[in-house]
Amino acid sequence: MRIVIIMLVFFAISKNAFAQKYGAQSNLLAFSTLSINAGGEMSISDKWTVSGNIYYNPLRVAQFVAFQPAVNYYFLTSFYKWFVFCGTTHSYFNFASDRTYNGWMNGVGVGVGYSIPIKTNMNLIVSTGLGVYNANYKDFQTNIDHTVDEIIYHRNEWLLLPSKCEITFQILF
Repeated sequence: MRIVIIMLVFFAISKNAFAQKYGAQSNLLAFSTLSINAGGEMSISDKWTVSGNIYYNPLRVAQFVAFQPAVNYYFLTSFYKWFVFCGTTHSYFNFASDRTYNGWMNGVGVGVGYSIPIKTNMNLIVSTGLGVYNANYKDFQTNIDHTVDEIIYHRNEWLLLPSKCEITFQILF
């Protein structure tokens, strides 16, 4: 944890940098759901970047882990203003209430985003998109004492869902 704080302070006070090729990022909306997340983005040409985000929520009500790799195309230059993306999502989930849903989901999505420069090495990114996902999960009935009783359904569904809805803070280096 100390290393992360030192890195954040270092990047916050750093001077202008030419050819910024890497970005460390975190989704602020995911933190509002108490999900732990981190991500990175790397420039592979003047307008193309690859990115990846990892999400984890340890809460019993909405437990999940997800990985979202993506390819981004910026219209002006990497890490600056408008971009479009195409990415995949791979997730394992366990949602519990009066019923428990346990399974995995994979899919592909496309979307659009806008990178707002805060400083020369910091961006605020707003992005949204839509995707098609295959969810394979089991639906359990939960007893009053919160023990799982029996499988009610085993489902395999195709869903049209948001692929991203992010407000992301990014540090470039």
